[in-house]
Amino acid sequence: MKRWLNRSAIGSVVFLVALYLVLFNRFGPERWHGLVWKMRRPGQMSVVEALAMEMEAMKPPEGVLPVATEIVKPRPFEVAVTYTGTVAPLNEELVIARVTGRLTWMPYYAGDRIRKGQLVARLDNAGGEYAAREAEAAYGVLAALHERHMAEAEKEQARAQKQQAEAMLEAAKAMLRETERMVAEKQAMREEALSMLQSAESEVLGAERSLQLAQAQKREAERMVTALESELQTVREQINEADAELERARQEVDAAKQELAMAKADLNYWQAEIERAKTLYEQKAISKDELQREQAQFEMAQAKVKAAEAKVRQAEAMVRAAEARKRQAQNTLRQKEAELAAAKERVAQMQAMVEMAQAKLAQAKAMAQAARAKVRQSEAALQAAQAKLAQVNAEIAKVQAMVQEAEAGIHRGERHVLHAEALKAQSQASLTAARIVRGYTEIRSLTDGYVVERLVAPGTLVTAGTPILRIAQLDIVRVQAFVSEKDLAGIRLGTPITVRSLKDGKEWSAKVTAIFPSADPTTRTGLVEALVPNIDGTRGEGREI
Repeated sequence: MKRWLNRSAIGSVVFLVALYLVLFNRFGPERWHGLVWKMRRPGQMSVVEALAMEMEAMKPPEGVLPVATEIVKPRPFEVAVTYTGTVAPLNEELVIARVTGRLTWMPYYAGDRIRKGQLVARLDNAGGEYAAREAEAAYGVLAALHERHMAEAEKEQARAQKQQAEAMLEAAKAMLRETERMVAEKQAMREEALSMLQSAESEVLGAERSLQLAQAQKREAERMVTALESELQTVREQINEADAELERARQEVDAAKQELAMAKADLNYWQAEIERAKTLYEQKAISKDELQREQAQFEMAQAKVKAAEAKVRQAEAMVRAAEARKRQAQNTLRQKEAELAAAKERVAQMQAMVEMAQAKLAQAKAMAQAARAKVRQSEAALQAAQAKLAQVNAEIAKVQAMVQEAEAGIHRGERHVLHAEALKAQSQASLTAARIVRGYTEIRSLTDGYVVERLVAPGTLVTAGTPILRIAQLDIVRVQAFVSEKDLAGIRLGTPITVRSLKDGKEWSAKVTAIFPSADPTTRTGLVEALVPNIDGTRGEGREI
């Protein structure tokens, strides 16, 4: 027994049991099945189970619930509110009487269709009053025409008198023209003599001015000679000063060049020193401070060279400036010498001109004396012609007075005609007004619409301004509703609305066309309005929707 229950036998039995469980049994529910290890989630079915299942009797596995999926997309949504509103006509016309009279004809009642320009009522003629006014105005027109014919006759008579006076005036003017021609001839002779005198006096004045000018020019030329001689002396002194300045500038150039040569020699020395110092510094034979001192000496030598070069350039510029001043002074000297020669020549010319001007002055004085004698002769002839001209002018003035009197008669006739025309126009206007007033007895509609109220009955005596009918335009109606302040904040012009009739449930789509700015402080509401086409004509005034 001990031989069979040893450790090796027990191990073999355990191995065989384990192998059986692995190959031919299951270890745990739905986990091990032979050699196949199947992993299932809760509620999962195989293909065969799914085909054999009954959908109506099937219950969902434990831990699983059936759901439906849908893709979520963002989109706007509108909040709709409902209010009770009223219908109002788009426009209303109140037909009124424009004159006093008895209403004799008006066959229209509420609901009747009225067209624009249609005759809706008729008044009587108030006992013939309007016809009498029209006849009176017509008589006034005829009287104004008769008055105008008389004024035209007066005007023609005054026009004939004017023509006769104008003929006399033309004869007098012909004589005046002949006399004026004589006066003009004498005037021309006098003007010619005066022109000759003025010319001679101008010649005298010109000769005197020429003489004075020649004498002045001679004195000016003499003064110019004196001034040029003084200027020549000044220019010669400037040349001497320029020579001395040029010599000083050349000496400064030499000194500057010497200074430049010394500065360059010093620079060469310090150039060598700085090279030696850099070498010693690199070998750490001297300190950096010593190197910087050597560098400062070298830079100072460079600055001295630049300053010396600038001084040389400045000195050379001074030499060039001094040479330019000397050349300018020499040119000025030659110019002044030429001007002095020309001025002396001009003095001689001015002396000749003075003598010529004196001779011309004597000749001009003789011509002026002869011209004065001719002027006196022409003035005597001119005075005789002017006396005759004064006589002719007096005759013309007399005839012109006759013409003016005739023109005054014509003006009186024209004013009479205008007055008659004004009376005619006034009478014609009265006639037109009477006809217009008589036309007011026929009353017509000014718009298309429907009769909504008959305010008076035929046979009633109405006065001007009395309402007769009320006509409303209902092709388009105004739908109005009072909306609370909370909803009013979300309403804008153009907000779409739906209008529903409370009578038959019909609906119409529209948009908000007006939002009244004032609100009712008691109900805390505001009025909103929309225009809706009255397609079927059933929405009457005041109907609720």
